[in-house]
Amino acid sequence: MRAWQAPHHRHGRTPDLAQIQAAEEQHLAADVEPWAAKFPDVAVDLRTERGNAAAVLLAAGQDAIMVVLGARGRDGFDALRLGSVTQQVLHHATGAVLIVHAG
Repeated sequence: MRAWQAPHHRHGRTPDLAQIQAAEEQHLAADVEPWAAKFPDVAVDLRTERGNAAAVLLAAGQDAIMVVLGARGRDGFDALRLGSVTQQVLHHATGAVLIVHAG
């Protein structure tokens, strides 16, 4: 799942939300593709939704047994830090939350 927010209006121009949605879908598919190729038997439902990332994830995971989130922490103490979205989901999820660190 990928959450996105529309950019602010610039110079009186309204953003093309359909174009943004399509681009987000392409980014998500590209992010997942290497894993789908590595694990072809795993069924994946790719979804993008407009809205605040934490709110979108919490709503999508409301009936889930577990919500899995990626963490981009680097080495040392940075690896222990959690981003604001991860913290919000961790504190407000109704089920289990698994945080996966890169690497």
